[in-house]
Amino acid sequence: MESGFNPVRCGCGGHIKMSRWNDLYYRIECEKCEIAMFGEVRKGTYNLIRRWNRAMSGKDMNVPGKWIPCSKRLPFWCEHVDDMVLVSYENGSLRFDTCMNGEWVHGNPIAWMQLPEPYRGDHE
Repeated sequence: MESGFNPVRCGCGGHIKMSRWNDLYYRIECEKCEIAMFGEVRKGTYNLIRRWNRAMSGKDMNVPGKWIPCSKRLPFWCEHVDDMVLVSYENGSLRFDTCMNGEWVHGNPIAWMQLPEPYRGDHE
């Protein structure tokens, strides 16, 4: 895996493990709290490590299952159309969306949530 720098330690203090998750994705994971981030192999490891380091420099990590009000903070890693999150609207509807340069692609949601890691079947 090519990169000019290494992922920083997780906010919980756990050690970081980076691996090729499958043919399409790399994965960075904290061995202690199991927070993980994925990045496409075709884009290399640089972008994934940069996103991880940026996440770890923040006050809290975006954890799947936690709604974050859009008025508080927008997703920091949404730099590509394939970086999707789950969003909620005032009327209670949900959809997948992405935030590009501070603008949502599909309207103005009130909150967003990071997606969990993809299902791997019996490969756990």
